[in-house]
Formats: sequence, C-alpha cells, structure tokens
Amino acid sequence: METLNTNKESFEYWKQEVQRLEGELNIARNKMNSFNNNVEIEEQSEKEFAGYLKGKRGNVFSRLDETPENSFFRLFNIEGDRGYFEFYGDEEEAIANRIFSNDGYNSIKVISGSEERNATSVKTKKPGKMRRTDNGWEVTEPVEIELF
Repeated sequence: METLNTNKESFEYWKQEVQRLEGELNIARNKMNSFNNNVEIEEQSEKEFAGYLKGKRGNVFSRLDETPENSFFRLFNIEGDRGYFEFYGDEEEAIANRIFSNDGYNSIKVISGSEERNATSVKTKKPGKMRRTDNGWEVTEPVEIELF
C-alpha cells in the first residue's frame, strides 16, 4: 500500500511539474511573438518614403502624391508591387472627420485607446500592407492604430 501512495505522490508531483513547464513555455512563446512583432516594426522604422495616399474608395487609394494635403496616410518601403502604409496627417482633422470609424473595408484597425470622439492623438501601432493594382494601391492588411 505504501508503494501505491508513493507512486501516486510521484505522479502528482510530475503532473504539477509538467503544468509548470507548460506555463513557462507559453510565457516564452508570448515573449517570442512580441519580439518578432517588435523586430518587424523596427525593421520598418528605417522608412523609405514613397508618397502620400489619396483618393480612397473602399480599400483602394487611387493616387500617390508628393504633397500631404488632403491625405491621412503615407506609403513607404515599396518592394516591387508591395508596400507599407501608416497614418500620417493632421490628427485633429482626422479625428474630426471620423476616418477611424469602421469603414467596412478593413483598411484601418483601431486596437486600443479612447473612443474616436474623445481622442486627441493618434499613433500607428503597426503599419498596414498594400499592393499595387491597376486601380492604385489596395490595402491587403489594415494599419493598426491607437487613439489617445
């Protein structure tokens, strides 16, 4: 009977040890994912500016311009027919025009912060991705922003 109790105690010990190690593994995975996201953003921090996006219809910007007037987004780091975009414009005007409201086209994703009507500041958390088409620049992955 004593051997049975010892085996049961040993089993419980190893069961708890496995659970502890799984917890540590999950923490390490989360840190690795966070690191990978930061590396992607850091790689993009050295931006090669391409122009200001204008003429938004749905999830396509029809024009790329050299001047920032009437634009809230800029395109950078173009490679072939792919590029990145981010918020870049007058924060007060963008908030007043409610450009961050759900546009139904998944080109902008507000990930945290204030409600748009209470916001006073905008920060790009993760640039969006685009591809060049016959109609202009199409959003393939939304820009992620925070409102403050």
